[in-house]
Amino acid sequence: MKVLRQDKINASTYVLWLESKERPDPGQFYMVYPRDGAKLLGRPLSIFDYQEGTLGLLYEVRGEGTREFTGLEEGDEIQVLGPYGQGFHIKEERSTAFIAGGVGLAPFVYFSRFFKSRPKVYFGTQNAQGYEEYLRDYNLGLEIHQGGYITDYVDYEAFDQFYTCGPRVMMEKVLEDCISHDKDLELSMEERMGCGFGACLGCSIETLAGQKRVCKEGPVFRKEDFFHA
Repeated sequence: MKVLRQDKINASTYVLWLESKERPDPGQFYMVYPRDGAKLLGRPLSIFDYQEGTLGLLYEVRGEGTREFTGLEEGDEIQVLGPYGQGFHIKEERSTAFIAGGVGLAPFVYFSRFFKSRPKVYFGTQNAQGYEEYLRDYNLGLEIHQGGYITDYVDYEAFDQFYTCGPRVMMEKVLEDCISHDKDLELSMEERMGCGFGACLGCSIETLAGQKRVCKEGPVFRKEDFFHA
């Protein structure tokens, strides 16, 4: 894919904008490959936004592969495969809240476009710098908290449907809270991936139905995949 531009949200977080004619489903992801041949594995990046042939992927610099991405410039060509995975189920008639941690915010920006009314977004991050300004033109009911536990701020009684993405410990708490409040929940799981399309089994997780591949059967799972009602 051709690079259109890069936006820098803060010192460690970027949005890479690419030329893409295929409209993805909310909750899917792409595998982006470093141009350095020594780094063979792609990095799974969630869809931040898609508009009229322009695909945005949010990423955080965590190693040499993602650090290489920061040097991409307009006109560069990179290898991008996808979209992969099973996305979110849209339940527009329900009052909805998203619970995001860190770069787990990424899928909810695009997903919010599929709702007539503005969803609530609870967003917890260790580095909130730049996010509010960068997201000001998006129709998000954004509530940002830096540090601590974002789950401490969620009003579970105010909404019928929840979606979450972020660190595993955060999503485990969201799952526990949605079970105790009898709320519907979908979880977008974050795992290291080798291939992105189910061949290597490296991203498998345990569900009530046995081992499931996050890249193939996920990344979106339902509360019922982990909990017997």
